[in-house]
Amino acid sequence: MATTDKLFAGSIPELYERFLVPLIFEPYACDLAKRVADTAPKDVLETAAGTGVLTRAMAARLPAAVRIVATDLNQPMLDQAAKRQAGDRRIEWRQADALALPFPTASFDVIVCNLARCSSPTRLRGTRKRGGFCDPAAISFSMYGTGSQKMNSPTWSRKRWR
Repeated sequence: MATTDKLFAGSIPELYERFLVPLIFEPYACDLAKRVADTAPKDVLETAAGTGVLTRAMAARLPAAVRIVATDLNQPMLDQAAKRQAGDRRIEWRQADALALPFPTASFDVIVCNLARCSSPTRLRGTRKRGGFCDPAAISFSMYGTGSQKMNSPTWSRKRWR
């Protein structure tokens, strides 16, 4: 895949937010945010945050003291997300590759990903790498598709790293 094939820039972030988020991503984000909130986290890492639909849903459910670090490979997607959540100081928007995250060991007690794993050719490798950034007692949540109907048959995964 060419490097430019991985970049969501130009009008893509706005169109993604306007059309795909309400149609596909928002219902899953709301459900996943509730699952995350039920664990009473202190530090949350979100990978593949896109335009921030899950970030917004978590921010609405989590106490103000919870730190949320939302990462995505594409800075333009994060810029679109930050516009929608401007002024929320507990959210840190960071451009980062989910397979090469720049965080020290045991930085987070929850790591979360909404739907991005369904399109990752390195899904298992990414899941293994994420465990290093979590506290040993941390929980990882992922929502991903399975089989040929990835978006129609979502699967939830909850893993305790210990």
